[in-house]
Amino acid sequence: MARRSLDAAALGGHRTADGRLIPVSADYTEPVPFAETLRRTVARTGPFRQVVLWVHAQGRPQAYAAVAGTLADDAQVVEVLGSGAAAPSAPQLHPPGALGRFAYRSVVLGWQGAGPNTRWLDRRDQQRCPGCASGIPGRAT
Repeated sequence: MARRSLDAAALGGHRTADGRLIPVSADYTEPVPFAETLRRTVARTGPFRQVVLWVHAQGRPQAYAAVAGTLADDAQVVEVLGSGAAAPSAPQLHPPGALGRFAYRSVVLGWQGAGPNTRWLDRRDQQRCPGCASGIPGRAT
């Protein structure tokens, strides 16, 4: 799921374990249309079995509640977090409330490289999101 337009190429060709990738573009900052987009997608495809979510703090409660209503009972959830989530002063990582009954993993993004070539990940890196895909157990690439 992505706030901006998304296609399979943006995820670097990753596929789920059953070979299907369903890109869903929906803006979580607009809770009603977001939930409706998810409901329409699930009506067409069936419940989601694996999801990768990257939602900023202000949108989490409503967005995750909407997502929880679209997941299969055995769904796997990968939550993408910014590098600040790994700071020692950050709260301990745990499944967001609405998603607590599902298999959960978190992926913390940050930087790459070493020495003078170290850099923060940019939007291009984050769209390809190899770390996100690696967080999905049993995925096929």
